[in-house]
Amino acid sequence: MNLNEIAAHRSRILGELESKSILLWGAGPHVGAIVDKLKHWGCEDRIVGVFDTTREIGQDEWQGVRVLSRQEVRSKSHDTHVVIACAGLNELYGGIVPEHLFYFRIVHRRALEACFELPGLMDDIQGAVDLLDDDFSKEIYLKRLDLMLSSVMFHEAFKSVGGPYYNNDLVDQLGDRWLYAGAYNGKHLERAMSFRPDQGMVAVEPSARMYQFLQENFGGNPNLELQNYLLWSESGKDIRFVDDSSHQGLAASVFIPEEFGDARAVKTVTIDDLLEGKGVSDIALDVEGSEQHAVAGAAKTIEKYGPRVAVCLYHNLDDFAKLPAQLKSLTGDARMAVRQHSCIPFIENVLYAIPK
Repeated sequence: MNLNEIAAHRSRILGELESKSILLWGAGPHVGAIVDKLKHWGCEDRIVGVFDTTREIGQDEWQGVRVLSRQEVRSKSHDTHVVIACAGLNELYGGIVPEHLFYFRIVHRRALEACFELPGLMDDIQGAVDLLDDDFSKEIYLKRLDLMLSSVMFHEAFKSVGGPYYNNDLVDQLGDRWLYAGAYNGKHLERAMSFRPDQGMVAVEPSARMYQFLQENFGGNPNLELQNYLLWSESGKDIRFVDDSSHQGLAASVFIPEEFGDARAVKTVTIDDLLEGKGVSDIALDVEGSEQHAVAGAAKTIEKYGPRVAVCLYHNLDDFAKLPAQLKSLTGDARMAVRQHSCIPFIENVLYAIPK
């Protein structure tokens, strides 16, 4: 797989959109952005309508697109229509078979977003490939992009051996003190405690709801410091954060509209300020698209203490393209590698910087 093949793949997707009618699946926060992209390519007139498989929308239009019933969708010809999946992963997996969508060509919204953004990021992506230290990492990095364009939703063989952040072929065990954000429901904190009970941990979670959950379930651990902040490139800002209550907080971030969750202002902090000059042995960042900001706010800590760093690449294509160069600029001669920690190609793609 190389970037010329990626570019050809992109062209095939656009050609298909220009030749078929388009159904939008999922009346969530992504519909408006997808419609804008289709307008950019001159495909607006090909949009037939939008439908949802988890709820009745209750209005005739959704973000300017006619609402279709499930019966109307089933009556459409799968030979002449393509479905663009704007829905969440839970809805996709739960809806394809019972809603009789398995004959349709389904293009995931992430594929469309990649088609839109790729022309401006190809040089960054090639630069990222060149920074990776081993052929296996380069293969994973480019294959993930290819699978995303292919809208492959499940690929067991693509999953790397071992777990995310540690207990894998790159990091067998965490060091003395680990900074982890966003901590979400604590599943990786539990993993760390099971591997090393005396592990020192700093866990950061901006969601008020999930922070309360962490306090109730982990607050009594003397080795754990819980912090309710949004990691950013500067401290002391108040930024609107949405808890994403419709999807159990899985996509809680500063990037989704207020109507899809509980919005509140969250105070930002840099990792440098949060640690107050103290070091950490490891940093892991899964902060829903704020990764570049969080890395920028950790510059002094990374340069002074040289921790191992694991950063999620998958929340948006800009991160995927630019985080390798950003992290490399701070970690010097550290080994740069990529691993895939899920059988779902859209998620759990992680960049590692391992000091030599």
